[in-house]
Amino acid sequence: MSTRLLRGLQSTSCGHVVILGFSLMTLLPAATAAQAGSWRALTSMQPINALAFAEGGVYAATAGGVVQYDPVAESYQPFTRADGMEANLVLSVCPDSSGNLWFGTDGDGLRQLRLADAQFVPTQDALRDLRINSILSLEDRLFVGTDVGVSVYLTANSRVKETYRQLGQFQKNTEVRAMVVYAGNLFVATRDGVAHATLASTNLQDPDSWTSSRLMGDSSSLIVHNDTLYCGGAFAVWRFDESQSRWRSIAFFGKVDGLSSFGQPRRLVASADGDLHERHGAGSWGELDVPHAVQSLAPSGEDLWYGTPTGLATLGRTDPPAFADAPSNELFDIEA
Repeated sequence: MSTRLLRGLQSTSCGHVVILGFSLMTLLPAATAAQAGSWRALTSMQPINALAFAEGGVYAATAGGVVQYDPVAESYQPFTRADGMEANLVLSVCPDSSGNLWFGTDGDGLRQLRLADAQFVPTQDALRDLRINSILSLEDRLFVGTDVGVSVYLTANSRVKETYRQLGQFQKNTEVRAMVVYAGNLFVATRDGVAHATLASTNLQDPDSWTSSRLMGDSSSLIVHNDTLYCGGAFAVWRFDESQSRWRSIAFFGKVDGLSSFGQPRRLVASADGDLHERHGAGSWGELDVPHAVQSLAPSGEDLWYGTPTGLATLGRTDPPAFADAPSNELFDIEA
């Protein structure tokens, strides 16, 4: 006979649903060791929005928090509100040079995970109420791409120094999707195209410090591959011609969702509409046979890891086992 445990919605602050059940396992005969009255968060770690590697582990930013995968032990470690994450809808992740991971959320600001002891460190609610799409670590600061531009976050004193809201000729508060440093310049991919400015500039808050191009349209990604800068745009992959300071299209796939580079020699890949394409040479691309729709990309040595709508997968080795998370973040009823 089933026991009705929960009816209705338990909502997180970011609009997703999380179930906090009081020791559900205590109601099951096989789990007599469970402690009565204890709580744990059950969220769906699907889909995977972004990936990063640190300390030998794969860290995934998901719609239900953060999950770390250990490829050696083949084990998962989830981080949710109950573990100090303080946010469940996570959009971006970036390691820094000090042994920390930084996560960007949808409306709950920046979050820092100290890898030495797997503890979350307060960030004074930096950039709360913004959609943090990308993070770039450079020396003592983070460049943070949000839905209103680029903010500079100083890691030493946990404060936002300044925000660049108008990037050249783009409309003010244009959403930034990705960032990269190339040839002493900060390049940013936005919904309107790509803009760049020299890091040596004394005032990046001045729109005239930026050069902008609408040629690529809604851009998702930037990568430096073999000393060349590439961009994933609204309908093509683009290469930056540094000698003429202009962009040139090199492949037409439709909307490009991500770019990555992995292996030796380095292989350039692009995802579009869930498919994965590899560049073989000038004007030559081939589609890679992957069994899952590709949503996010991250390289690790000879392997390419990618996030899917339902979990973690990889090229170069056997896919990880499935993670035992909740089936969805929109649950209406539970029975045991």
